[in-house]
Amino acid sequence: MNFIYYFDNISITIKFKVVLPHIVSRFRLVIAFVFLFLIFSVAGLVIGYLVGNALGWLMLFVAFAAVMNLVSYFFSYRIVMWSYHAKEIDEKDDPRLFAMVRDVAQNANVPFPKIAIADLPVPNAFATGRSKKKAYIVFTRV
Repeated sequence: MNFIYYFDNISITIKFKVVLPHIVSRFRLVIAFVFLFLIFSVAGLVIGYLVGNALGWLMLFVAFAAVMNLVSYFFSYRIVMWSYHAKEIDEKDDPRLFAMVRDVAQNANVPFPKIAIADLPVPNAFATGRSKKKAYIVFTRV
């Protein structure tokens, strides 16, 4: 976000780096993981009480929730890429697309992401990845 002030033929540009959306998205992610963990814990407890071994079932469901949370955190971008049948492309495959993404990334002052193409019948584009190093932008090719 930029603010430009003009004083007698002198312009001063003040650049602000907005951090709040990043904090809010991290908080939402933590809340989602905690909620998933609690749902599995309660389900394990209920099934355990019904079957007769509450602690054993609780531990089984807590372990399952922990594995699911770890897999979804570390492999979510791969799961999304696999589910859309997206393939990473090189610059030689589509130089115009790479030039457009490079221009947008430079203007937004973010690192250049990896680019993938998904063959879907509808025009669409989306971003996936848990960090700037693991970022992908997926475009559909109609």
